[in-house]
Amino acid sequence: MISEAICEPRPGSDVHAEVKRIVASDGLWDIMSNQEVCEIARKRILMRHKKYGATPLAERGKGMDTACQAAPEYLSVLALQKGSKDDVSIIVICD
Repeated sequence: MISEAICEPRPGSDVHAEVKRIVASDGLWDIMSNQEVCEIARKRILMRHKKYGATPLAERGKGMDTACQAAPEYLSVLALQKGSKDDVSIIVICD
């Protein structure tokens, strides 16, 4: 089953790390809460932007944001490490 979490914006948050929505299968939601998933995704994206630089404003929406790609990859591994026995499919939608 596929469900989604809408990640509420944090006051004063870094716009480069803003996660809008996470769509995922039960393999993730059975193991972690919505709030936990949103925070982990935000932290992973922010860490990637700090390490490699954020996408310039003029280039956003063109191509793929590797930071936004890193979040679902990390969450998938984390769900499996925490013992998920269900399929794990994740899409992170960023601003």
